[in-house]
Amino acid sequence: MPVKAVFFDLDGTLVDTAPDFVATANQLIAENQLPAIDENAIRNTVSDGSRALVKLIFDMDENHADFESNRQRLLTIYGNHMGNYCELFPSIETLLQKLKQQRLPWGIITNKPLRFAE
Repeated sequence: MPVKAVFFDLDGTLVDTAPDFVATANQLIAENQLPAIDENAIRNTVSDGSRALVKLIFDMDENHADFESNRQRLLTIYGNHMGNYCELFPSIETLLQKLKQQRLPWGIITNKPLRFAE
């Protein structure tokens, strides 16, 4: 069966957005005078979403009274860092050019909120 279209996940497949999240987490950690977290721990948590990052940074569960305000602050900071440090994964640009040359439509599928995906 011939390929009719190609779809990519945005974060972690098409674009390495982890550096934006590392910068976000580090700012939130500094604002709250919390101990530093290893960059790899942040990178490994990014794909689990903002709730998982808040749990990692603050060592709190979702029932904690400050959980949602901390999550909203994380999202605000991310909005300021978004796109500043991320980049396409190696060879993605070449792949996209080949798809264009072959006139294969492609798109992005993500669970990221629309305001961040756009």
